[in-house]
Amino acid sequence: MARNDFRAVAKAYVGLLLVPIVIPVALLVKLLPLKKTRDRDTNEVTSYISNFLNDAGGEWDWDDFTSVPITDPALEAIRAEAVMVELPLDAAGRAKLENLLLRAKSVQNSDRSRPYPHGVDCVWLASDRDGYVGAFAKAGVGPIPTSELSCEYGSVEDIEKLVSALPRCSPARSLLPKDVPSFYALAERGFFVFDWQDAHRAGPDCTRKYESVAVPINPIMTANLPSPLVGFATCVTLDDIAFADVHSVEISSLTECSEGQ
Repeated sequence: MARNDFRAVAKAYVGLLLVPIVIPVALLVKLLPLKKTRDRDTNEVTSYISNFLNDAGGEWDWDDFTSVPITDPALEAIRAEAVMVELPLDAAGRAKLENLLLRAKSVQNSDRSRPYPHGVDCVWLASDRDGYVGAFAKAGVGPIPTSELSCEYGSVEDIEKLVSALPRCSPARSLLPKDVPSFYALAERGFFVFDWQDAHRAGPDCTRKYESVAVPINPIMTANLPSPLVGFATCVTLDDIAFADVHSVEISSLTECSEGQ
């Protein structure tokens, strides 16, 4: 009995000693929110999507990828769109995941982003909800999505040269009072062309929008572009816009951008 009493007393003392420790830990667990996102990098995201497209990886990998939000906002946007793809995959779902795979490959760390090309009159690309391609001429100062600046497929300064190397595939229609040969040439290659007309305006006359200046009669699909142009076009996907239906695009309200002065 004495030994049992000693054990009981010892347990009581241990319990008393643990109280000051257990209570603060319990309070910390209650007060400090647990992390609700997962720190995935570009390689992990591309691996999940690529494996799923190719019937590789583990049985539960896709559920693991789609069920937990990602800390990085750009990668989280890709995960959120992947969640919406209906299973089993049909042709449209596969095309969507292939598009997301290209976007994931283009996501770079912010310290690898290329600087804004100040004073350079170059073109950047985007895809719309119908899978068509828009070419946006920034007129030296217009905003460019940061995802395009950090695209792993190359520099935005190279895009217009790459597009010019494509064969003419469509009649085109200019929307300006006087044709601009460079805009017309882009439309002849199947691109909806938008220009930063604010470069020629001041003060209250500025619209802060890229404005439609030339359209193709037979627009080219993003999926039909060669590399690296297909990569550039999928770095910026505007799912709420159809280029054929709009006269302007306020890109800075749709995605994070950098711009000139």
